[in-house]
Amino acid sequence: DPAWFAFIVTLKDGAPFTRDEITQYLNNNLIETRNLFAGNITKQPGFINKNWRIVDHLNNTDYIMNNTFFLGTYPGLTKEMLDYTERILEEFFKSKK
Repeated sequence: DPAWFAFIVTLKDGAPFTRDEITQYLNNNLIETRNLFAGNITKQPGFINKNWRIVDHLNNTDYIMNNTFFLGTYPGLTKEMLDYTERILEEFFKSKK
């Protein structure tokens, strides 16, 4: 059933648009998004002024934190709704070529 999956999107390095640009476009077209709320846990408010040990760089977690978002889904999505999302995404991608 296509209505039961979730979309987690991470932009490729060098994408011709930012996460904020695509999520704003989707939200303006009534398609819900949410930025990823994890990524580099050392930069989350609950970990400010906490002691932790970092063994190596956190480049990948920083990248994911800044370039990943959830594309809204729920079990009641219809084929028409999914087709609409696909159309809006295609419009956005064409505008960025």
